[in-house]
Amino acid sequence: MASPLDTLALSYSPSYYWGMEDAVGSATCADLSGNGNTLTNSGMTLGEPSIVPSDPLTCAYLPAASSSNVASSTYKPSIASNVAVSVMSVVNLSVIPTAVSMMINNLSSSQGQQLKVTTSGLFAWDLGNGSTSVTKSSGATPVVGHDYLVVGTYSYTNTTMTVYVFDLTTATAYTPATASLAAGTFEPTSNWVVSQASGFPRYQGRTAFFQTALTSAQVTALFQAAVLSPAYPTTTLQAVSRAANW
Repeated sequence: MASPLDTLALSYSPSYYWGMEDAVGSATCADLSGNGNTLTNSGMTLGEPSIVPSDPLTCAYLPAASSSNVASSTYKPSIASNVAVSVMSVVNLSVIPTAVSMMINNLSSSQGQQLKVTTSGLFAWDLGNGSTSVTKSSGATPVVGHDYLVVGTYSYTNTTMTVYVFDLTTATAYTPATASLAAGTFEPTSNWVVSQASGFPRYQGRTAFFQTALTSAQVTALFQAAVLSPAYPTTTLQAVSRAANW
């Protein structure tokens, strides 16, 4: 069953779209975009209850561990200079980390992108243009146990990077935060990975990369699709399973 969020996000033509709703024990996570950029699972527990209110499909659990990549891909996008990019992920934090903790990452040597949680416990979007990187944090403070949609976008035409945060549990849209970054070389030097850090257990679901700057209207539509009434209730199941993991 395709979820409203999946259907809409896939209509935006992502380069990869990892639903992370794969079967328990699976060694890979399928790329639902059809581009074949499979994610190799080396430390995630699959088959956990949904963290997208509009559907009952499962997600992955990432236990607290020493800093490591718990899932990796062989995908390193070929990006021309002066481009637009966007990254999205759905996440539920088991704790608020006290150290910088990456959710999805290919940033290296001031080149590439990542979504993370900062030392201040805020969601942030990092972007490097080949000569410098800029971090822009959202002003929204995450609540443990809430489901969040986090989206970072960059438009080279107005050199603006934007981070959007939506609380899917309370259906709250926070004010987007913006920063400036000059156009440059955004092609990463490393492959996309899902990272884990000590003291950062979390649930993670739909994660995608787009070689376009999603508009505010498109990002808001993703949020609306994620909070549509679910096909059937999953609240009780979520509460029981997550209490056991914490």
